[in-house]
Amino acid sequence: GSKKTPVRIIFPKGRAKDAAWAVASTGPILEQLEKYFGRPYAYEKLDQIAVPMFGGAMENPGLVTYGQQLILAKPKEETPGHQRAFASVCAHELAHQWFGDLVTMAWWDDLWLNEAFATWMAAKVMVAWKPQWRFDVGQVQNRAGALNADGYASARRVRQPIETNDDVANAFDGITYGKGASVIATFERWVGPDVFQKGVQRYLEAHAHGNATAKDFLDAQSQAAGKDVAGPMSTFLEQAGAPRVTFTLECPKDAAPTLALEQTRALPLGSTAAKDGVWSVPVCVRTSAKGKQSRACTLLDAPRGTLALEGKACPDWVLPNDGMLGHYRSNLKGAASFEAL
Repeated sequence: GSKKTPVRIIFPKGRAKDAAWAVASTGPILEQLEKYFGRPYAYEKLDQIAVPMFGGAMENPGLVTYGQQLILAKPKEETPGHQRAFASVCAHELAHQWFGDLVTMAWWDDLWLNEAFATWMAAKVMVAWKPQWRFDVGQVQNRAGALNADGYASARRVRQPIETNDDVANAFDGITYGKGASVIATFERWVGPDVFQKGVQRYLEAHAHGNATAKDFLDAQSQAAGKDVAGPMSTFLEQAGAPRVTFTLECPKDAAPTLALEQTRALPLGSTAAKDGVWSVPVCVRTSAKGKQSRACTLLDAPRGTLALEGKACPDWVLPNDGMLGHYRSNLKGAASFEAL
């Protein structure tokens, strides 16, 4: 890193060769994080410890613990799968050195500020450092899993009130990690990656070595974007479930084509859960008409809306969630000449 932070990998005696990948990957991951956050690693050293008979990892400031099987591998057993697994967990835990340690959530209801952000950030680091590993595809897979969890009638909110120890334990789940990361990706795309990064840096600067809340983070994003981000993003954080957006293609003869949009809660077939709820959904679609592709975006913040498309020709096809990063399900309907994908 920029301060030449001493990094040590600590392991049982005699297993130095098994730590080769941890040695090779920790420094580059730390540098990627410093670059994104715009500030150096905050602590005087960075120890990463292999712990026998321990599962997972834990991001203590300046000292990260790992299950021994995750951080160590015999040279002949160091597979690409092992490399990917350690590097992504390392990126997650080191992201916590900023989101979790440098700035700590004020209370457990904002656990997502730690875990969702670190989950999202780990994928971002991997895409930048090892693009051939295609962690961007992994983000789409994680989004699908989060949408499945959101489909249960019993699904909880990301920012669930925490009143007991059991509530704390329940918060370490796919909603906090997976949905939280998916929502962050949705709104990063809406405001733009560079603007979102400025919001992150603003938040860290304002609350370094202190506590913060969701409101602090969302306010920083609104200030960086010059528009209300807190309101729309809160609709995904403060209510359970996720929307299903229905896209109906309309191609009048004497006017530009449009997509009529309608949102309801996405639920499995046969579910008796209520379908009410309105989200502020950043919608981006990609279309192709006569071989020319174009992109159109809007914020659907009401039960119904309209999205104007480029040109006058009826599209040959419509991709209703460009990049597959929006945290919503899609349903396509349309003109007679249009075959839904």
